[in-house]
Amino acid sequence: MKIKHYFMIAGFFLIILLGMFTNPFSVNDSGYRTHVQQVTGKEFITFTPGIFYAGFWSKTTEYSDVVTVQFEREENKKNDISYFAPPTKCQFADGTYAEHVGFTVKWKLPNDEKAMLNIHKDYRGGKRLAESLADYSKECAQYSFQLMDSERHYSGGKSELRDAFQYQLRNGQYIVDSKEVIRIDSLTGESKRFYENKIRMNDKGKPILSLSDVQT
Repeated sequence: MKIKHYFMIAGFFLIILLGMFTNPFSVNDSGYRTHVQQVTGKEFITFTPGIFYAGFWSKTTEYSDVVTVQFEREENKKNDISYFAPPTKCQFADGTYAEHVGFTVKWKLPNDEKAMLNIHKDYRGGKRLAESLADYSKECAQYSFQLMDSERHYSGGKSELRDAFQYQLRNGQYIVDSKEVIRIDSLTGESKRFYENKIRMNDKGKPILSLSDVQT
């Protein structure tokens, strides 16, 4: 009877272990979506919060509905950030630098299964996706600063810079043509070299954009 009892206990724990490793159900938390790859190779995305059938031995990858990237000082770090880095350095058109440029960008992922499957195919996880979006956000900030000199920025050009930044985040990065010019300092009479950066336009007067995987 004792041996039979031991076998029953061992069988009970074996069933629990098998259930842990073969549990066909998974949970999608609110504010997230889950990529599922079944043993047959079938893939799908679950957007609805709650328990769902994923399939035996399936692999799940969780993505946040909103990917937030932040470049800021540590004391200004917000909660639930997907990617965090110190302020970046950006160069103005006149060659001077803004040393501590901080910003926060929230990227809302598409509620379209086909688009999410493509995102997963390219990035394989939320961490790599957040890193890519952070790099793109940083580039857009740097390109925006190159469109004006420091004097123009500090004398009222901040809103213009913000608009250029937001436009590139949504639509693609400007292609900027640089032209070297020589200006004479009215006070010293000395000649100084500057670079004029202008957005390249098409025949219709609209910016020519460099599209990244963010747009495609």
